[in-house]
Amino acid sequence: MTANRRKNLAIALLTLAALAVATAISLNTDYYYFRNDGDIVNWHHPTGNFLIFCCFFVGEALFLAWAIELAPSRRLWKRSLLATLLFIPWTLFSSMFVVHAPGYMHFHILWVWTILVTLVLATTISAVTSIAAHSRTAA
Repeated sequence: MTANRRKNLAIALLTLAALAVATAISLNTDYYYFRNDGDIVNWHHPTGNFLIFCCFFVGEALFLAWAIELAPSRRLWKRSLLATLLFIPWTLFSSMFVVHAPGYMHFHILWVWTILVTLVLATTISAVTSIAAHSRTAA
């Protein structure tokens, strides 16, 4: 199995785990805001909204898998830098809706920030490695 396939498998397994946690959180009424105590009796699972967020989880994982393509002939930092710059607005936009949001939305915010940190680390490590390799060949 190639390094790229192992990376894709790891991202897929982490996404499945994140979806399982988000599902468990979405089914627990303790993670929802209710204005009145009587509102909990009339609570129904927001299946449509939750499925939209599940699509977000999968789409963001696919974006991460695309951004971190492990190919020996290419420099990773260029692609991951582009992905980081594209992902920053989405992360900030997703983080705006935190007040009175259901727990699965809070978990999604953590997921998005984790992906952004992963992209920043991949960009930094790849750029430093590339600079070090370039300076060794120049010397």
